[in-house]
Amino acid sequence: MDKKDVKIKINPESITIAGELKKEKKQNEENYYVEERVYGTFSKVIPLPAEVNPEKAKAKFENGVLELTVPKAEIKNFKEITL
Repeated sequence: MDKKDVKIKINPESITIAGELKKEKKQNEENYYVEERVYGTFSKVIPLPAEVNPEKAKAKFENGVLELTVPKAEIKNFKEITL
């Protein structure tokens, strides 16, 4: 799978990862008795336990492994109201 086949969408509450795993043509395909691989499109929505800052997200795709780093959103200051 190439990184061009993967799309990532991040919002403050969740991350969506979608893509397509395409079957590669092999030189000696007739030499296989059984080949177990899943091909096609996929989609995964990951709910986040805390609000994140999508603007500072980073992604790395290396050797078929996707690594996402998404920092938590900064806690907003609360306003004190006097009665």
